[in-house]
Amino acid sequence: MKTRHGVGPLRVLHVMDGLGTGGAEVQLALLLRHLPRDRFEHIVCHVAPRAELAPRLREAGASVFDLSRHGRRSLVSGIARLVHLARIFRPVLIHTDGLYANLYGRIAGTILRVPVLTTVGNTVAVVAGRLPTWGARWYFALAAANAITARGSRHFLAISDAVRDSLIRAYRIPAGKITVVRRGLDLRLLHPAPASSLEQLRRDVAPAEAWPLLLNVGRLTRQKGQEYLIRALPEIRRHLPRVHLLLVGEGPLEARYREIAAQAGAAGAVSFPGRRPDVGPLLQCADIFVFPSLWEGTGVSLLEAMAWGKPIVASRIPAIVETAGSVGRLVPPRNPSALAAAIVDVAGQRDRWADLGAAGQRAVDARFDIRRNAAEFGRLLEQIATGTSATAAPPPAPAGRSDRAADLRRSES
Repeated sequence: MKTRHGVGPLRVLHVMDGLGTGGAEVQLALLLRHLPRDRFEHIVCHVAPRAELAPRLREAGASVFDLSRHGRRSLVSGIARLVHLARIFRPVLIHTDGLYANLYGRIAGTILRVPVLTTVGNTVAVVAGRLPTWGARWYFALAAANAITARGSRHFLAISDAVRDSLIRAYRIPAGKITVVRRGLDLRLLHPAPASSLEQLRRDVAPAEAWPLLLNVGRLTRQKGQEYLIRALPEIRRHLPRVHLLLVGEGPLEARYREIAAQAGAAGAVSFPGRRPDVGPLLQCADIFVFPSLWEGTGVSLLEAMAWGKPIVASRIPAIVETAGSVGRLVPPRNPSALAAAIVDVAGQRDRWADLGAAGQRAVDARFDIRRNAAEFGRLLEQIATGTSATAAPPPAPAGRSDRAADLRRSES
């Protein structure tokens, strides 16, 4: 396509906080895999050192570079390296996703006069009740810096209507500068596991007599609301004495959650298997998926549970109402009693599980197929690229610059 850099694939520089196995990182890998390589060229830079997804991004054709060599919080040196890479690769736009990534990308974009597209994956609100337990002051400073620099982004990609609405309220971003592109799943990769292996997996992760097996997948942080699910267990056990909860994920609150379970006399009714690569099989062998988040953008694990046809109990917050409001049992957030009542009620309606699951699968098919969402993402990238005629282009690349880019690709992290 024709851009301000000439004719050819649109070159995009993506800046991410890290390349771990979180929702944003996995989503980027899926998007790049489904974007045509003859239309797009991708360079991915990550601020934090975690890079488990780097091989998948390279398989999708991206070049990957680590900005963390100077330390995650060494802002100046990290941005200097990003600017250096951008001057070599000369992207037509910069795409950012993450609090650190947004700062890096916006500052680099301002220096180089390259437009910035920012993906926002959570509803925006900086209030004490929503802070994570780690580094509250640093988080406040980082969130404030993101708010201050938000105007440095040419356009915003919101992953849900709820995120878009929060951007308008919190940052006063004009609605015309925000496009909603929903999270997506590659539904063609959802292959049912053999019944025998699911039975063995269930025996491995929960007591043999466990029923119902409740599953939550997510980082063990305040945002995900697992505390209220643990506090609901004593009431659930009065009606369902064999209930067992599986909290899949890791995070700073694991020790605290173990303590809460012990204090509630429910330590034997909850397991903490940590982060696991077999979330799909775990979803298949679980009975009910519970998602008590306090705020979300969408919740990829919620989408996966819907895609596998699981009955859902979740918080009634805007993003979840938007995603699963017609297929799940929603309750007020921070309410263990309401969670317990809903779980007991859903467990008692096994004859409806198939219908509830089918409704969830239809919702995912209709709105969250990665092929459709990647096409929308690609169109947005092209619209921004072709709408930059008023922005001065960077100076022409010095002689040998293309060779330098090739050398960097060969030596990328």
